[in-house]
Amino acid sequence: LGLAPDLRCANPMLIVANDEAVEAERQRCLSLDASRFVGLGHRTEHDGAEVNDGVAAGHGDDGHGGEESGGVRAARIAASHGARVMAAEEYRVGGTCVIRGCVPKKLLVYASRFSQEFEDAGGYGWTVPDPTFHWSALIANKDREIARLEAAYAATLERYNVALVKSRAVLEDAHTVRLATGASVRAKTILISTGAWPHMGPSIPGLEHAISSNEAFHLPELPRRILVQGGGYIAVEFACIFAGLGSEVTLVYRGENILR
Repeated sequence: LGLAPDLRCANPMLIVANDEAVEAERQRCLSLDASRFVGLGHRTEHDGAEVNDGVAAGHGDDGHGGEESGGVRAARIAASHGARVMAAEEYRVGGTCVIRGCVPKKLLVYASRFSQEFEDAGGYGWTVPDPTFHWSALIANKDREIARLEAAYAATLERYNVALVKSRAVLEDAHTVRLATGASVRAKTILISTGAWPHMGPSIPGLEHAISSNEAFHLPELPRRILVQGGGYIAVEFACIFAGLGSEVTLVYRGENILR
């Protein structure tokens, strides 16, 4: 969001300290000219495509990004100021957190905790038959919830008249993006909100057997054994998830302390 000087009020992580600060920030946002968010271009034709006030491009260079939540919010805020906005996304709307991050991870965390709850229930007077876990049911339910949230994001863009184009968009110059269809779209301001994609490191023997946290959400079955490399919060979370669901988990880390 740093590409535009006054996108702070479109920042979903804006933190203010008190009611006075909230009202001051609200008034500042209301006073902003939409041109500070996106350019005030004229709607004309260029290679068969319209010129918009602004374009939010939300895919990664490798084609696996997402219309990030920051891009969705920026598009919505700009449109609410009267700007004409188009968002280009070749995969799914919602970004890392909704599609392959916080939200699906939390669902798996919740599922992994039930094994301990079942064990503790007897001490509180509950008689619980031997529970069985079905990985395929968990993943199917997770996918259904992610699809619901993605639809909500898309509906929000539609409600604010943001044109959502399901296409890869490549930046050609400071004011032009070219879609996968070959059409070009011009705008005075272009916001790039691509998110990130894991880097698997150098190509070493056996790398073809490694996956990232992205693929972990779509494994066809629960692995009987799994090795997790890393000591950050994502590695530790997935180690605990798989252990809670019944996998034999080994976590390897080159440092002295995890979660340092």
